[in-house]
Amino acid sequence: VEFGHIISNPPDKHLLLRKPKKIILTHSHYDHIAGLPDLMEAGYLNGSCEILGTPQTIKILPIAFDDMFSHGEACYTDIAKILERCRMIEKPGVTELGEDADMYNASAGHIPGAMYSSIRIKLSNGEYYVGFVAGDKCRHKQRVVYGTQFPDDLPDEYLPSAIWWLDLTNPRLDTFDWEAEATKMADSTYQALEEGKIVAHFAFGNSRTQNLVLRLLERGIRPIYVGGVGVDIMRVYAEHSWCPQDQKIPRPLEGVRRIEEAAHCEELISRGGPLCMVVTSGMGDHGYAASCVRNGLENPNWVLGANSWVDSRSPMGRILQATERHESRVTLTDSETRRSYSAAMRAQILESHLSSHGTLGDWVWMIKRLVERRRKVFGKNKEKLDVITLTHGTQRAKAL
Repeated sequence: VEFGHIISNPPDKHLLLRKPKKIILTHSHYDHIAGLPDLMEAGYLNGSCEILGTPQTIKILPIAFDDMFSHGEACYTDIAKILERCRMIEKPGVTELGEDADMYNASAGHIPGAMYSSIRIKLSNGEYYVGFVAGDKCRHKQRVVYGTQFPDDLPDEYLPSAIWWLDLTNPRLDTFDWEAEATKMADSTYQALEEGKIVAHFAFGNSRTQNLVLRLLERGIRPIYVGGVGVDIMRVYAEHSWCPQDQKIPRPLEGVRRIEEAAHCEELISRGGPLCMVVTSGMGDHGYAASCVRNGLENPNWVLGANSWVDSRSPMGRILQATERHESRVTLTDSETRRSYSAAMRAQILESHLSSHGTLGDWVWMIKRLVERRRKVFGKNKEKLDVITLTHGTQRAKAL
């Protein structure tokens, strides 16, 4: 289940004792799919191995791999071979995995088409062992997808014996108000544009960008210039819906303009404000984000928006740290020359926590609810859950 990009290269042979017959992808973010080209190159995907995912996941794979290829992170021949092996899970429910295994899939609420899987394996004694994989999960509503209903939408026969994956991206939060954060972001952007400023929002290209764009459009902001990967993935979301939690995306999307290339971004900036851009960062079109930092950080007529999780080592991460410390300057590394330079902090920095991950409080509730259901279905002595887990999140989360 999953194969992300934080692996040895080539993959450590001890990770896979046998060549897999099935690979299950919960969704299409890099840390869940980007190791697949390495697996192909190392010869682990020979034979009849199938790669299973929802329609959005399978349709976004070539977009994501093209982005990796453009940054030298994947071989195009391997990508083509991977796509040949993909099979869509057309709707939520039961998917057969073989003679002695199947799985129940439903919405994880993380991004459109993201699923959780409860994998049921028949043991030699005839009993079933069931492992739960969340991938990443979210209980609160976002603009592009509503929250997961887990564990209440899980049939009794797929109640897990063990938790195999925990998403602890927000370990310091018990509750989270996405709607309040989105409203703050949209209102602040509208006000800045009224003042004639240039607003550049940095957002992950797969789901965060689409959430931002739709909320800005609903606030009446037009036009919005969006990085190309963000537009491509928006189209996939509009054309495919896997479950009731996936929200309708308008077609055509009036008011959205595509940023075609880095030169186009520079040309837009040269016109001055008011100008609203959503720049894909962390997946796709990385040069646009660097251009906005280079042009905007020292300009008081700019607003730089950070939305949700930001790598502390990235330029925006360093800018946020400097903002929290009330520093007037920050040291950054130019993404092209790799040289360090010092920049004055004159732009307005707008931080919005538009997370597509749940909180520690969500997991506490979910596990308590699972234990209650296991006690009701299997009896008081069989309610216990094993936790044999990978943890998505920070070192603080892993310590928890």
